[in-house]
Amino acid sequence: MGNMIGTVVGGAMGTVGGIFNSIAGIKWDKKMSQLLEQDPQYTEDPYTKQRYGMAQTLLNARMPGAASREKNIYSSGANAVNNFGRGATDANQFLAAAAGSQGMEGQQFDQLQQQEGQDYYNKLNIYNDASKGLTDEHRNLFDDSLRRWQDKININTAQYKARLAGGQSFSNMGGAAQSGLNSMGGSMGG
Repeated sequence: MGNMIGTVVGGAMGTVGGIFNSIAGIKWDKKMSQLLEQDPQYTEDPYTKQRYGMAQTLLNARMPGAASREKNIYSSGANAVNNFGRGATDANQFLAAAAGSQGMEGQQFDQLQQQEGQDYYNKLNIYNDASKGLTDEHRNLFDDSLRRWQDKININTAQYKARLAGGQSFSNMGGAAQSGLNSMGGSMGG
């Protein structure tokens, strides 16, 4: 008789435990589904595209003040030649002064060209940095989509395992009940 009571109590406790496991598994499965819906998504930084666009515009622009400086070189040269024409006593003196003025203009244009070249390479570095930022941003978007995909696989796998364990709990309860009934039947018959 003691064996029979122990079997019944053990079977009842196993059944209650199985039910609690199944309920906990169902709640867990529901919570995981909710978490899957709340999975945060990386959004692209809008300033990255702006920086890239500004760098592209800057790269295609002329050095600030270059056009004005070029105008001043032309203007100074023209004024100098005009003044030489007024003050020269003969053609040789005028041609020598004009040639000197033209040489100075050439030097000033060389300097302007060198400065514009340096400015271009500075802007090219800015452009390259902005391009790298845009590339990094696209990599971040891809990495996030890959992470989200992996999260979905992990959650779906965990849910499958929980459902399988819940089903196993019910199978175990059925087996325990069957075992208890068999042992009770054996006790009663003997």
